[in-house]
Amino acid sequence: MADESSTSGAEGSKKSFSQGLAGAVAKKALVPVAATAATYLTRKVSELWQEKILPAVEERGGGRAVLKAALEKAAGRTRGSTSAMLSDLAGRLDEGSSERESSSERSEITEEPQTSDAREAERKERAQRRQQRQRALEQSGKS
Repeated sequence: MADESSTSGAEGSKKSFSQGLAGAVAKKALVPVAATAATYLTRKVSELWQEKILPAVEERGGGRAVLKAALEKAAGRTRGSTSAMLSDLAGRLDEGSSERESSSERSEITEEPQTSDAREAERKERAQRRQQRQRALEQSGKS
């Protein structure tokens, strides 16, 4: 009877080892597949957005107009305080769009186009920051 428990313990450890090994191999195999699938889906969703959804939204007057129409439709299908709340929110979208348009018109008038000297200065600053980050990375790798 003592022999049976020792052999079953050895078999159990072999099974757990093989299960652990199989799990590790599965992870190693599935991680690249999952990353590739995520990249593919991201690219496809971006293409779908650019080709189908964005033109349809712009055709209907922009995101605010589409949202307002959806809120009004939902308000028509609901009752009571929910309907009132959705209608109020749709009304706020109208108010916000007129305020936003007037402020964007003002900002367009006051903003000056960026000169090539200013752009060049920004490029140099970005290059310096990149070099500093690179040096910091190299130093952290050495220690």
